[in-house]
Amino acid sequence: MSKYTKGDALPVEEFLYSHINPYLGTFLHEKLKMTPNMITTLTLFASSVIGWNLINNNYYTACILILIREILDSTDGFIARKYNLKSNFGEKYDIMSDTINQIVIFAILLYKGRRIISNNRCMFLLITGIVYFYINKVVDTRNECLKNKGYCADPDTKHYILKSTNVFSLYELSIVECMVLILFSNYI
Repeated sequence: MSKYTKGDALPVEEFLYSHINPYLGTFLHEKLKMTPNMITTLTLFASSVIGWNLINNNYYTACILILIREILDSTDGFIARKYNLKSNFGEKYDIMSDTINQIVIFAILLYKGRRIISNNRCMFLLITGIVYFYINKVVDTRNECLKNKGYCADPDTKHYILKSTNVFSLYELSIVECMVLILFSNYI
């Protein structure tokens, strides 16, 4: 039950939707009786555990939890679509959960990175903020294009936004985030 048509999903997304979610989603919903909102709540809890691990310099554990959180984040949507459990609240709750997760990670990294660039804090904040929010904007634009295909590009370009952002989705971004965390851990 992918939200994408064939060829729209990126490799990591495609793998999640075709190989992980059918098994994990079915298990969580049918065996454990979990709803999409329960899974979103679990991702919020995971965000706080990720933050705790980052504060305590457990970067490898935080990376593993980030990846698990992203798998669960895709699974809640899979369950909502497969079992027709979609709701306006659930959609907004999922977006809020993703935003809180990104803010937690970004804030902790800014706090921990203050030692690295103490002389140029304003420049570091500016550059980091621009890069971070630009990448998130690219992801949001891509997701909006997928959601409203008829409005994102004309048929001749076959979704230019999708083609020009073919390395960005929340899943690929999470993998990059983990690599940055591992590199970051060497400088603190």
